[in-house]
Amino acid sequence: MTATAADARTLLDDVRTSAAWIARALNGSGYRADFTPTSLRDVERFMAEHSDHGIAVPDGLLATDLGPRLFALGAYLGETVRRSTGGAWEADDDDPHSEVDLRLRLPDGSVVWPVQRVIKRFQHGHEDSIVGYAMGLDLHLSAPARWRHRPGAAGRTAAPEPESGPEPEPGPGPGPGPGKTGQESRSLRRRRTPSVEGMTFIDSVTLDVADTAAARRFQSVAFGLDSRIGLRASQEATSGFRGFTLGLTVSQPGDVDSLIGTAVEAGAVPLKPAAKSLWGYGGVVQDPDGTFWKVATSAKKDRGPATRRIDEIVLLLGVADVAASKRFYVERGLTVAKSFGRMYVEFAAGESSPVKLALYRRRALAKDLGVSPEGSGSHRLVIGGGAGAFTDPDGFAWQAASPAALAS
Repeated sequence: MTATAADARTLLDDVRTSAAWIARALNGSGYRADFTPTSLRDVERFMAEHSDHGIAVPDGLLATDLGPRLFALGAYLGETVRRSTGGAWEADDDDPHSEVDLRLRLPDGSVVWPVQRVIKRFQHGHEDSIVGYAMGLDLHLSAPARWRHRPGAAGRTAAPEPESGPEPEPGPGPGPGPGKTGQESRSLRRRRTPSVEGMTFIDSVTLDVADTAAARRFQSVAFGLDSRIGLRASQEATSGFRGFTLGLTVSQPGDVDSLIGTAVEAGAVPLKPAAKSLWGYGGVVQDPDGTFWKVATSAKKDRGPATRRIDEIVLLLGVADVAASKRFYVERGLTVAKSFGRMYVEFAAGESSPVKLALYRRRALAKDLGVSPEGSGSHRLVIGGGAGAFTDPDGFAWQAASPAALAS
């Protein structure tokens, strides 16, 4: 169902909050961001100084939190267009790629996709210029400011002097934007690194399977996993979507193809063939015991032979209310590492944690995997951690003692 500003307080709220946050952050980092059409010249300058044809400049302002920052820049671009021409944001909350597919309907009935435009600018460089895009929408941009040398501008030697202008309009919420701290709202370079002391992490993830020996052979042959994912024998009834997936993050498409290929050879069912997307390259399989595995990379080209090395494992839980589940877990000691409003939350992982925990809307997760969101019975999953034994709002069970010891 399509949501509009009148009936949805989720992604549409995040748009305005993100636009206000990135405006404050850009202003604090030496760029003009006052929601005037002319300020889009500084957005273009920012992209030129901190990205190069799909690669974030090392140590630049896009080198971390790339996805949320591109989304925020797209929100700023769209808000600038909306304030200049009129129109209304539209979003489909059931779309697993709703952040990317976010659209702005203009008064003449035409539709533009600002977030996609910013992603294209990141991927293709100046040929997809933000300034050219704005001019194509008949926005009036004043002549460029006088250029001067700015030391340390991420490998670039020139940048326009910032022009004075009014402060950006504040966002609707009290916070500085998705997944950011108040310190970051003043400058993109300033980041608070939370202390790990006293934080709660995942100590183990255990899957309920029919035959532990067979399941262990599958994980070893398919993905080269040994004991990072625990297993225990169980016959608990389950049907349909179990509400979670295990994501394997790798460095390049060749590794995705290799791991998915051996998984299918070992008995997995391919649900989504590996393919390119706006965010990278990935595919989905279901193992013989019914667990969904997504193998993905943010890279779109190979930079060498496939190594099959898994950089990260993410346990992604599909939940009914991301904000409510986020609060639930924070109250039990977990620390938020990234937050995409009401759409996605990722928690910090300890050095010894085998898996990182993240939350996503259940319906969106099912759609991303290519399955129906309906399901009943056991999740066939137990999470171990230092927060104690409990069951979360969506029925996922935690145990205080690591259940991995039960694995055979």
